[in-house]
Amino acid sequence: MRIRLRPQSLLGRTSIIVVLVEALALAALGVTAVGLLSRDIDRTLEARARLPGLLMSRQLLRYESVADKAVMTNLAGNEFLNGLVVAADGHIYFASDKTFVGRNVSQLEDGLADHLAGVLDSAAAQGSVVRMKTGNLLCITPIRAFEGARPFFYALVIINTEASARLKSRLGWGFALASFGCILLTSAGLLLFFRHGVVNPLGSLEKSAQALAAGKLDEPIDTSRDDEIGSLARQFATMRDAIRAKVRELEDVNRKLTELDELKSHFLSSVSHELRTPLTSLLGFASLTRKHFRRHFLPLVGDDPNLERRSGQIMDNLQVIEAEGARLTRLINDVLDLNRIESGRRVWRDKPVRPTEAAEHAVRSTAMLFALKPEIRLLVDVPDTLPAVRADPDSLQQVLVNLLHNAVNYTELGQVQVQARQTPAAEGQPHTVQFTVQDTGPGIAPEDQGRLFQKFVQLHPHGRSAADVVVAGSSGTGLGLAICKEIVTHYDGEIWVESAPGQGSAFHFTLPIWTGPPPLVI
Repeated sequence: MRIRLRPQSLLGRTSIIVVLVEALALAALGVTAVGLLSRDIDRTLEARARLPGLLMSRQLLRYESVADKAVMTNLAGNEFLNGLVVAADGHIYFASDKTFVGRNVSQLEDGLADHLAGVLDSAAAQGSVVRMKTGNLLCITPIRAFEGARPFFYALVIINTEASARLKSRLGWGFALASFGCILLTSAGLLLFFRHGVVNPLGSLEKSAQALAAGKLDEPIDTSRDDEIGSLARQFATMRDAIRAKVRELEDVNRKLTELDELKSHFLSSVSHELRTPLTSLLGFASLTRKHFRRHFLPLVGDDPNLERRSGQIMDNLQVIEAEGARLTRLINDVLDLNRIESGRRVWRDKPVRPTEAAEHAVRSTAMLFALKPEIRLLVDVPDTLPAVRADPDSLQQVLVNLLHNAVNYTELGQVQVQARQTPAAEGQPHTVQFTVQDTGPGIAPEDQGRLFQKFVQLHPHGRSAADVVVAGSSGTGLGLAICKEIVTHYDGEIWVESAPGQGSAFHFTLPIWTGPPPLVI
């Protein structure tokens, strides 16, 4: 089984911490243990080096035994190199090396003379002393006739320390290798336990969370553990069950809302149809009655002022019936149109539409409105070089006509301008053409601009919004801008207004540029 560690993962960070803690702990323990063992080795070596001199000082070993290498090896160990019995004046009486006998310590080679200079006097004062020399251990033991007397002989024992140094080195390396092996074994054991006991269960919970985020609410969750992770898993399962119950509740509510929306659409279609049929007849009879009244009854009025006044009232009433009937017809058509868009039942016939053609059609459709208000000028600024946009021609014309209609209604004097410009595309966004309908009307207050595109909201002629209802006596329905917003949003465009009280209004909307084959020019 391979354990892949990443420093950013929980297992990786835990591995680093475990190894560091074990390494520091074992390093401290190793330094202490190796130090203690080294001191024990040194004390043992020193004790062996002192033993021959101590035996001689207690008259338990003959002086000439120092010349017997076998005896000295048995006493001082295999590290024994040389032994001397020296008088207080430095004269050598016995030695393992026969060439030393009869000589004075001041005549010795290999630096012994320099090292022993002054040492004998210090040995007389201190008793047994041990001095290190060139890697060897030198032990000098004074031999006295009685306690407190001046030494008359000195026993010198030289011990080789190379073996002890190698032993201490082996101990250090052995402990280091053992520590390394211990770190590997314990770390592997701890990491395996941590992986199976902590990381894998947390990984399972992570997969469950990802499944939950993906909407898979039936993903099983292991809740069999009795520790903190098991408690977390049970809480997670409880949360999943609560989400699942809430989702089912929302699905039920959504299904009911869908049914209600379908019922509303069916009701609007049925009621609108039932209203439109008698309304058409009513408008027809009202128009026919007005024509017959003008043709057959007005000539009979003559000079009678009462009949003339009454006939005028009848004509006015018939005109009101026709005007309000036409307004009600527009309201029914707008409601049906908005309902078809919202319910997705509207048929969109997308094709490349040239902005110049769309503007020309909208201007022709609203020509009568401008003819009735000659004090308003209509300006069109739509270059022929603009690329075609992707739209349903009838829907685009509906948006432009609606905006032009509103501009004429709310402008008493000045001008209305239709513009179109290609806008630079943001990164990752399609290229668009921005249409603008600008007027010199009373303008719109900032607090009312956000409500313009809501259903059944209109403005008073002086710019103040009504209370979310169609203004009484107005010719509009309060649905025109809402329909415009739905159409523009369908093509992933934007629609907004820029206005200030007393400075007119500018309505802007964007449509994507056609990216298919170029339109045919006939």
